Amino acid sequence: MARSQNPKKHVSIKLRYLVLFLILLALLLAAVGTVAWMRYIRSLQTVTMVQVTSLSLEGPNPDIPNTAIINIGDKDVSEPGSESYVFGVRTYIGKKFQVQLAHTTNTPFRYTIYEATKAASNQTPDVTEQEIGFLKGKVLSGAYKNEASSGSNMALQGDDHYYTSTYDTYTANVQQNAAPLYWQSESVTPENEVTYFILDVSWEAGDNNKETDMVYLTVGTAIDTSEGGAS
Repeated sequence: MARSQNPKKHVSIKLRYLVLFLILLALLLAAVGTVAWMRYIRSLQTVTMVQVTSLSLEGPNPDIPNTAIINIGDKDVSEPGSESYVFGVRTYIGKKFQVQLAHTTNTPFRYTIYEATKAASNQTPDVTEQEIGFLKGKVLSGAYKNEASSGSNMALQGDDHYYTSTYDTYTANVQQNAAPLYWQSESVTPENEVTYFILDVSWEAGDNNKETDMVYLTVGTAIDTSEGGAS
């Protein structure tokens, strides 16, 4: 006579298989969900990738790397004169930037920055550097941030943000011409990968006193003051 099968045991075995199937199904869904999530995150990163503005100064000819952009050198200031120097700002098109100039005032140089474009073959260039001609455009808009008075060519001293940023609380024995002036342009929106400028250094007749001046030309990401930023 055949042994009868225990129905409870049969149900228990089915239940175990069902639980095992559900566990495997859950693991499979989790794996598929993880892959889908990873793909979504990767596509989201591609869509929302932030492009950090990259800025650099370079000379008039990008094909000649590692060349001095500007070399003012020794100037004979016994007679009035001027010298012009070309420099470029390389950045992403449409990313606003500001040109900044800082200099001491031992020698009465005047600094003016012009927008510039490359001269065509049928145009007479205003400045030629490294065999490339450039035309002067309009003066680059900007202002000194710490001039004692307009046109004085002297920096504010003492309780002034720019002065204390340079010398902290040290005020003794700082010669007046050693306090640097800080000039900053308004925002520039580039239309090309490299935006060119001409730095014009001019002077009136004076004494060649052999004083040394420090001049720094920098470029920075523009701050949109219309959105609450500070220049």
